[in-house]
Amino acid sequence: IGFPEGVDAGAARTVENYDDLRAFTGADGTVFVVEGRTANGDGGAGLFVWDALETATDDDIDYHLEPEAGENS
Repeated sequence: IGFPEGVDAGAARTVENYDDLRAFTGADGTVFVVEGRTANGDGGAGLFVWDALETATDDDIDYHLEPEAGENS
């Protein structure tokens, strides 16, 4: 998998589900391995990259909104 410049795939963090992903606040470019939408193995697993400048709406598929700051991953 190719990642955009500035993305450190070697520092990937694993989270259990989309709610755990939304709870993250931190460094731009962080890669996440998500184990499932609500539980490990439920078909919602994937790789996500934190992008503090993203302005898309949370669609519960590709974009996951951080509730407090309004930033997407």
